[in-house]
Amino acid sequence: MLNKNIPLLAYTSIPDPKVIQNFRNLSFLVLDWNLHNLPIIPPALIDENIQFIEEINSLCFIPIFIFTNEDPHDIELTLAAKGLFDANKSNNIFVKSKSEIKSGTILFSTIAKWVKKVPSIYVMKRWEYNTHKATSKLFHDLNGISSNWVSILMNTYYDDVGAENAEIGNLLFNNLLSTCAPLILDKSIVHKTKNTISKTDLRKLLEREKYIKDDYLLPYPVLGDIYKEGKNYYFNFRPDCDLVRNINPELYLVKGKVLKESELKKKNSRYKFFKGAFLEPIDSSVVPFIDDGKIIVFEFKKLRCVFWQDIKDKRIGRLLPPYSIRLKSRLMTYLQRQALPSIPERALKD
Repeated sequence: MLNKNIPLLAYTSIPDPKVIQNFRNLSFLVLDWNLHNLPIIPPALIDENIQFIEEINSLCFIPIFIFTNEDPHDIELTLAAKGLFDANKSNNIFVKSKSEIKSGTILFSTIAKWVKKVPSIYVMKRWEYNTHKATSKLFHDLNGISSNWVSILMNTYYDDVGAENAEIGNLLFNNLLSTCAPLILDKSIVHKTKNTISKTDLRKLLEREKYIKDDYLLPYPVLGDIYKEGKNYYFNFRPDCDLVRNINPELYLVKGKVLKESELKKKNSRYKFFKGAFLEPIDSSVVPFIDDGKIIVFEFKKLRCVFWQDIKDKRIGRLLPPYSIRLKSRLMTYLQRQALPSIPERALKD
């Protein structure tokens, strides 16, 4: 691959797990299913291949190309049994017979054709390039100001419970968000496949832009956390600066419930969906598609205070900005509203 200006790292056997941990920045992986060229592959070696693929998938999202003298379909079935391959969906694993790959040119054309069929791989690589470039520039700039910039900034933050670490992270993420070049994508690749998706999967995609499940969150509370007790949902609107200064802070919660779609269609419903947005009364706010696609309405008249230790096991996720900021802003507007008299209906109706 040197004539393609691609650095090549080759192994004659599956690397040690400690070595695999350094494979995070690979562009793609080519795996010979029968590395030892045995007449019959023993189950132990198949298990070794499976474990290797699982470890790679846990580290990074890259295309994995498996080339084999065996029947590719049999390998796909083996991978499918382990949850690594789905013939009906887009996969990051590609299985090809060695007899079809006779030269490096064919290898690269095969890889290129497959990558173009999987826009996720293409977008990820473009995004990685932009973020790596912005990250390098950011750290060069900070180090140019002072090699001890981390300690200096940490000493300027409040003496909060672990807040100095969070603030350093916020500094880096906010700078990257502002300086990272926007993605410029080739529409011929992104729109290569038909844009068909089920309602359920569409909601899952929309959920990812506004909501993170608790599995990905660190064990401390922040503004935007969502809790669930029985059928009731709760949104924490207390600021982070209040929460990090106490090991067991008191949370300010506003109560929510599931809004059924049938209610949106009722003639006199308080909630309506119009031109891509929910029309809400002043005393509530609608958050669509969280907790597996549910529509939740938070009612501002229903507030409670709970200590973190008493409810932390009920946290199910976190509403992200700007959605969390919007919900809090609407709540604050409601709490600070002016007391105005209602308008008689006969003043507007004949």
